[in-house]
Amino acid sequence: MTDWFFDIRTSLILFTRLPVTYYWKSRDNSFSLTKATRAFPVAGVIVGLLTGLIFCGLAAVGLPLLLAAVLAVAAQAIITGAMHEDALGDMMDSLGGRDKDHRLAILEDSRLGTFGVVAVILALLAKVALIASLAELTVPWAVLSALIAAGGLSRAAPVFMAFLMPSVHEDGLGADMGQPDKTGVFQAGGIALLTCLLLIPIGAALAGLILAMVAGGIIGSLAQQRFGGHTGDILGTTIGATEIAFLLGLCLASA
Repeated sequence: MTDWFFDIRTSLILFTRLPVTYYWKSRDNSFSLTKATRAFPVAGVIVGLLTGLIFCGLAAVGLPLLLAAVLAVAAQAIITGAMHEDALGDMMDSLGGRDKDHRLAILEDSRLGTFGVVAVILALLAKVALIASLAELTVPWAVLSALIAAGGLSRAAPVFMAFLMPSVHEDGLGADMGQPDKTGVFQAGGIALLTCLLLIPIGAALAGLILAMVAGGIIGSLAQQRFGGHTGDILGTTIGATEIAFLLGLCLASA
């Protein structure tokens, strides 16, 4: 259990800006981001829980669902440091590069171009619209379960990607993750799947899982074709894309 505690704490430090005390040490006095990947979905569950509670609280005091969704998504961006939106913007800008080296150079450039800005705006709008729509189709409190499940599932996606394809760089976040072993992938996937099945009706969960897998497959295919592997930005884009796709599946199943 001690190792799990360190892995969860590592995941929270990586995926959130929550004030988590961090020593970079585990019980055997070592640190492994690769091993911590098994706990990535737990960090996602916590992000989804906080976001969902904010949305439900705002809806409960009488705010319009659309405004509550806007504020909840804004709060989520603060909690995560908007790292997935930043990754999405960088990746969308880089896809227009002339060749692999040019695309990687754009990917590493901190400046955001037109395509990146448009992609980030559309992604935020999509998330806001899906949260508000899901609340209207069901009840506001159902959004809490949806965001918890979406958070866990989306943070499992980069674990599978890192397992299936190599990192483009020898350093950076993508390289630090390494290649998770089969046990870690199974644990991460199991946590994400169990969360979905416990919180979401089976039909809606299946629809969300299918769309999330499609979104992850598209990002993975682009990464392999255009970059020859993954980077931290590509992994972050995968998280954002699978989260939106999962919420879309829930909305379609609830309509």
